[in-house]
Amino acid sequence: MNPRSMTLRHLARARSPLRVPALRGRHSSRAARFAWTAPRATYVICTTPRSGSWLLSDGLSSTGVAGRPREWFNVLEEQQHYARWRMAHDTDLGFHRYLQLARLHSTTRNGISGIKLHYYQFAGLPDRFSLFPGLRGLTPDQLLTRLFPNAKYIWLTRRDKVRQAVSFLLASTTDVWWNVAGTPSGRRAASDREPTFDAAAIERMVRVFTRNDARWQNVFENHGIEPYVVQYDDLAADYEGSIAGVLRWLGVPDADAVTIPAARLERQSDARNEQWAARYEAERSESPPATPEPDTSVDPQRARIRRLFATIPPAWRQWIVQSKRRAVPDDEIVSVLTRHGYSRGIARSEIERLTAG
Repeated sequence: MNPRSMTLRHLARARSPLRVPALRGRHSSRAARFAWTAPRATYVICTTPRSGSWLLSDGLSSTGVAGRPREWFNVLEEQQHYARWRMAHDTDLGFHRYLQLARLHSTTRNGISGIKLHYYQFAGLPDRFSLFPGLRGLTPDQLLTRLFPNAKYIWLTRRDKVRQAVSFLLASTTDVWWNVAGTPSGRRAASDREPTFDAAAIERMVRVFTRNDARWQNVFENHGIEPYVVQYDDLAADYEGSIAGVLRWLGVPDADAVTIPAARLERQSDARNEQWAARYEAERSESPPATPEPDTSVDPQRARIRRLFATIPPAWRQWIVQSKRRAVPDDEIVSVLTRHGYSRGIARSEIERLTAG
């Protein structure tokens, strides 16, 4: 497995209505007893998109002593592991074994494990575990404490929700989610869509991010959790100091002596971000937004995930090529891909495309 695959790190997790395979089968009883623990400490970064979570997670990982906090409950993180496991073992990995592998890969040699969890991923946990005795019917809060006993929590948030919303919408349109020096940009495929200013879309995302921050606060208050708070602006202004602060909070020995490599992430915000934010603020001052929509309104983050499942990701494409070389029948290839959430039509189209190429 290539844990540094840069094309899949930023993508979000879907819930069961998006054809994400639920936990099922012979691993169900073991999964019901699964607990994500580490020898020294487990911590969860609780956040929302475009709050600097990639910057914080990569910085902590780079120290080698603070776990590897990735979106382990991100559907395409899973898909990458499923595909690579199939290439190596010719069997389905299964969710329970995936959790075991993720816990292993999330833990550095000093026994610290890190997890990054966006609120919508947290809210989707009941769907993922709904088929299992002992876990069926539990709320996200109950699953959090069941799956991560004795975990510590970081709350990564961003004060400026307008600029967070602008950043999200620009990334959603261009499909560029991060830029890392010396690597291809964080995009799944070239996009010819030109971003168009949309005040209503910005307002909708401001509401989503504000609401989800409030929900994280409720989780902490309901469970007596005092999270370690990291603000995006502080992280961006003092990267090394912010990383060092987390190391001290985790109880890493001689934390102040730990080498913190320079950040690899390059700034994406540019003049257009500022222009959109200023224009939105000006229009809002002239005509205040209407009363927020109820929670039944469409969540743009989930719409984005649906688009992601419209194509087969690189790791599965590699497996398809390998399978064709081994003369695996197309029907078997399609069966594997549909079990992992992709439609039969998309699976067959990808097989034909790769075969023709």
